[in-house]
Amino acid sequence: MPFPPHPPWPAFPETEQCAAGPRPGAPSRAAWLERLSRAEFLAQAGLEEIYPYLTETAARLLGVDRVGIWLFDDSQRTIRCADLFERAGGCHSSGQRLQEADCPAYFAALESGEPIVADDALHHPATRDLNDAYLTPHGIGALLDYPVRQQGRLAGVLCHEQAGPARPWNEEQRLLGVALANLVSLALEHAALRQSQAQLHSLEERYLRLLEFCPTGIIHYDTELHITYSNQQFANIIGVPLERLHDLDMAKLQDQRPLPALAAVLEGRTGRFEGEYRASLSGRQLWVSLVAAPVLDQGGQLLGGIAIVEDATERKRAELQLRQLSRAVEQSPATIVITDTNGVIEYVNPKFTRTTGYSAEEAVGLKPSVLKSGETPLEVYQELWSTIASGGQWEGVFHNRRRNGELYWEHATISPITDDNQRITHFVAVKEDITEKRRQEDRIHQLAYFDELTGLPNRTLLHDRVSQCLAAAEREQETLALLFIDLDNFKTVNDSLGHFTGDRLLQSVAQRLKGCVRDSDTVSRLGGDEFVVVLADAQLDGASQVARKIIDRVGQPFVIDGHQLTVTPSIGISLFPHDARDFQSLLKNADTAMYQAKESGRNAYQFFTAEMNVLAFERLVLENALRQAVERQEFVLHYQPQVDMGSGRVIGAEALVRWLHPELGMVPPARFIPVAEDSGLIGAIGDWVLYEACRQNRAWQEAGLPAIPVAVNLSAVQLRQSELHESVAELLRRTGLESRYLELELTERTVMEDAEATVRCLRRLDEMGVMLSIDDFGTGYSSLSYLKRFPIDKLKIDQSFVRDIVADADDQAIAVAIISMGHSLRLRVIAEGVETAEQLEILHRHGCDEAQGFHFGRPMPADEFAAYLARRNA
Repeated sequence: MPFPPHPPWPAFPETEQCAAGPRPGAPSRAAWLERLSRAEFLAQAGLEEIYPYLTETAARLLGVDRVGIWLFDDSQRTIRCADLFERAGGCHSSGQRLQEADCPAYFAALESGEPIVADDALHHPATRDLNDAYLTPHGIGALLDYPVRQQGRLAGVLCHEQAGPARPWNEEQRLLGVALANLVSLALEHAALRQSQAQLHSLEERYLRLLEFCPTGIIHYDTELHITYSNQQFANIIGVPLERLHDLDMAKLQDQRPLPALAAVLEGRTGRFEGEYRASLSGRQLWVSLVAAPVLDQGGQLLGGIAIVEDATERKRAELQLRQLSRAVEQSPATIVITDTNGVIEYVNPKFTRTTGYSAEEAVGLKPSVLKSGETPLEVYQELWSTIASGGQWEGVFHNRRRNGELYWEHATISPITDDNQRITHFVAVKEDITEKRRQEDRIHQLAYFDELTGLPNRTLLHDRVSQCLAAAEREQETLALLFIDLDNFKTVNDSLGHFTGDRLLQSVAQRLKGCVRDSDTVSRLGGDEFVVVLADAQLDGASQVARKIIDRVGQPFVIDGHQLTVTPSIGISLFPHDARDFQSLLKNADTAMYQAKESGRNAYQFFTAEMNVLAFERLVLENALRQAVERQEFVLHYQPQVDMGSGRVIGAEALVRWLHPELGMVPPARFIPVAEDSGLIGAIGDWVLYEACRQNRAWQEAGLPAIPVAVNLSAVQLRQSELHESVAELLRRTGLESRYLELELTERTVMEDAEATVRCLRRLDEMGVMLSIDDFGTGYSSLSYLKRFPIDKLKIDQSFVRDIVADADDQAIAVAIISMGHSLRLRVIAEGVETAEQLEILHRHGCDEAQGFHFGRPMPADEFAAYLARRNA
């Protein structure tokens, strides 16, 4: 920028102060300074250019030797020379400094803000302390200093210096000095203004950059709500290109329903709005967070406003997810616990309280060990902490204790929570009360491996235990014994007294069996009345000893529901490795030996032998054939006559079942009846016998033969049928036989198994007119009090007392006693098994009413018996 030329005037003569005037045609000094004050260079040039120009101009105008511009530092305790012009050499310098401490009087005069006019600077009160530091070294005799100001504050001084002796300053010089000082002040003001403008521009640039890079949207709007400024982020938020924002106004930032509070801010009626709402912009729904404030002028008039806009959609979504997560945790059916890294509880959800009984207030600050019951092994906790402390997830089960002392099972999954640096800050446990589940699992396990009735191991668990015992016995070269136990006559108890009593009896038997063996042995129930005992490391003598103990203890009477019941065990024993080397074979062989014990008289034990396999196979074949015989009706009835002792006439017959096998021929009852009883087929066979006997008797009568009753043996199964009397009545109706021609025989043991029920059943049959008799009398344990109550017509002396009645006085005495007792009860008495005339004579002599046996005739087919009856009663 070009500077104005320096003043055209020569310096003031030393002798004629200010006498010299300007050259012809030159403006006056005052006019020149006035024009200079309006020069653009003062407003636009830098101070480093303006200072030298002004100092030189001042020297020329005032005709002085030196002019300097001195400026205070920030502390006002030092002045520094910004530019010093020496007219003699025409040079400039800067940088000299004067300290207040060296010239306090001079600084005091400066700070007063008044000009210093020192005609004699060496002796002037304000400048004399400058002698040594400044005046004398530079040969200065007179000073004319005027203050320089910037924004009303003292900024420095314009110093005019005259070398040589003291000299006075005239009025024009003083006025020029004032004007020049004002020019310096004006230059400082312009410089400060330029600096402020530059700073403001810099700030504006920085603010604009900040606004552009700000993660939130920022807008300015006018009084018409038109957006006059927007940063890029606002355009990004609303999805409108920045160049099209002039089409948008603040009203569109509101939802379909304008917010009154926001409207009040936009209209300048209130000072601030801050809120969130849903908006529809550019065809999409978003949540907007808005802070808006009006912009007012100094008079309070609305100029527009500014607003900070943030897309809150994701935050709202996150907050929603957080609320949902929070509700999910609070309402979770699982217990959730959060602890710090030391295991101190910081949070529990409501399920924790419902599960443990501890409130959240009680639990926070405690450790989960408050739930310890002592039932969970210490190793579980050690593994837990080792796993989660190393950043892993642990899963397991605790046996804890609730606040009320109740034990419960809890499944837990415990995981570490880490921060952004993967540092563990917390642990979270998700737990489930599995007490009921464990009960169900235990129940399932109990049902899967234990007998529900007795609590003994079932077949599955027995198989597993025997397999383990066999492996150990094989390894240790030991012997193992397996005892197969079946209860004799249990079926009769079950049928007579009901399943509830039978179940109670089985439970009692199980307890007695457990008392017969060691803790290391196994007692199992296979089902029904079958039990198995496994004796580890047992020799033959040891197995025999245990078997005898079982027979003794189980054979003792049981008192169940007021009934004294007696059952006996039949036991089969097989040994490892002698008889078999696997479970199934040992079990089969022991079962075979058990049946041999039954056939040998029951209430006994038998060791397995190889020969038993043959018998067992024959029995299995016989049972299968027997089942087919029922379906194929391979049974026939033979009839044995019953004779009156006095007249010798046939007065009845006993129907005896025979099995006519298509290959084996006639199978005797002693061979298949026990199999029928054990297999449950006796009921079906008995029903057929009863029907066939009634049908045949009716056929004989229709054929013209004498009418006699036919006796049929009634099994315990038939007797326990609740509607037996109705079945018999229906059978008589179908066959057309009168009830008085049917006699039902029951064994003494059968009628005494449930005497009360038997009395009721027999009375119904008696009321129908059916004859009733007690078979095998004298071999059981009849109660005479019950015998009086039974509606019995006849007693049958068992053949065991008849067989040796001639030679055995005891048998004869028993037979005589039975005859006497029967007559005393007004009952007829019949003796079975009469084979000789001597037997017949003794019985007849003692008053026996009837006889039956080979002496009169063997059991014979129906047609032979018809001929026998016709011939005998002719």
